[in-house]
Amino acid sequence: MGFCVETGRHRWHSEPMVRGHKKLLGLRVVTQDGTTLGEVDGFDIDTESWAVVALAVHLDRHVLEPLKLAKPMFGTPTVKIGVSSVAGVGDSVVLKASLADLSFLDRGES
Repeated sequence: MGFCVETGRHRWHSEPMVRGHKKLLGLRVVTQDGTTLGEVDGFDIDTESWAVVALAVHLDRHVLEPLKLAKPMFGTPTVKIGVSSVAGVGDSVVLKASLADLSFLDRGES
């Protein structure tokens, strides 16, 4: 059994936790080693299953160099991270990988 912060109730682990899109947008995205990558800026949905397949993450500037991404003159890039790379969602999105082991589905432009 786990605890659902939003409802303040205990729930069984097998019960899915459903969140509205407005509660996902803007959440910080953190790697396993505690590095904040940026925030959720959007997501991709499979229109046949209506399941979220990837999160669009607007990166913070301080992670561009460790990720070997070019620093644009203005803004920062948005990348797509597959939901299979997500360890959990609470007050932030926690990824399964550390910063060094991170891979993207797509390296989008800002």
